[in-house]
Amino acid sequence: MLDDSRAVVPIEAVFPADLTQEERDEQNQTLMVDSQQDAIAAALVALGYDFPRDVTVIALLEDSAAEGELEEGDVITSVNGEPVHDIATLRAVIQENGTEPAAIEVERDGEEVDAEVTPTDVDGTLLIGVGVTMAYEFPIDVQIQLDDVGGPSAGLMFALGIIDKLTPDAMTGGERIAGTGTIDSAGNVGAIGGIVQKMHGALGAGADWMLAPIGNCDEVTGNVPGDLEVFAVTTLDEAMVVIDVIAAEGDLDTLPRCPAG
Repeated sequence: MLDDSRAVVPIEAVFPADLTQEERDEQNQTLMVDSQQDAIAAALVALGYDFPRDVTVIALLEDSAAEGELEEGDVITSVNGEPVHDIATLRAVIQENGTEPAAIEVERDGEEVDAEVTPTDVDGTLLIGVGVTMAYEFPIDVQIQLDDVGGPSAGLMFALGIIDKLTPDAMTGGERIAGTGTIDSAGNVGAIGGIVQKMHGALGAGADWMLAPIGNCDEVTGNVPGDLEVFAVTTLDEAMVVIDVIAAEGDLDTLPRCPAG
């Protein structure tokens, strides 16, 4: 008998041949730490906190369009006059800029520096040829305690848990709501791996409801187990709306779902 809560995948999809077990574990742990930082930032932004969120250049890529203009350690503060506080905004304004020179303002060694970079079109995506990461200065101390888990897929639930902790009363109204999804500091929810297995895990843990990234809808459709109700979200704000409606015993038909199979 086949068990639809399990999946058979090529071993290299889980254990890449060019990575040792130790390297894979280290990579997953790094993703987990980054996910926690982004989740804290997303939660605090949603709650109205104002704090530094720096998009920092960590590398210039090979044949970078930014060579001679940007340097490692630069903090990108604006593009074409539009403030940049997260990587999603940086990508969006570069895409909107097109292949014309983009005016990029950075902070370098405590000074403001004006740079000009002409994005390169790579298969329809415009790139300025840098690797970036986020750096935060949080106004409050937030600690997340979760052992023996790696990867970025808990980001959405970390953010919701922080918001729940920092606001009066229980967000869920006592309902058991599961969820998964990556998150960035702007509150955008991204797709994850193993969504089918995670839906079965949620049902097995007693959840009646689950939040899933809209980017996973192709796997969610036709694979929802039992009576679990799954709602598709693209942002932290949308996830909070879903929780509010569930907690208030509102009209579930108003909530976003993946297309029916």
